[in-house]
Amino acid sequence: MLMTVSELLKKLDGVDPALYVFIDQEHDGAVLTEIDDVTVVSGHPIRYQNTGKHGIKFDHTGPVKYLILSPKKAQ
Repeated sequence: MLMTVSELLKKLDGVDPALYVFIDQEHDGAVLTEIDDVTVVSGHPIRYQNTGKHGIKFDHTGPVKYLILSPKKAQ
């Protein structure tokens, strides 16, 4: 389910702004990833299929904008 920035802001209402943000990659697991960057992209999301890559890319031709949270790369 997609969430708008407005919905995200409502969920963050009252949260201490000094808290650190992590991506929980395993819902019931112990793997957490730091967020490295936040960007806005526009276009149509296209899932990588049969390329060996994970995630999605954007074609940059569509009018829809998305807020992207980028996980910190493993060292």
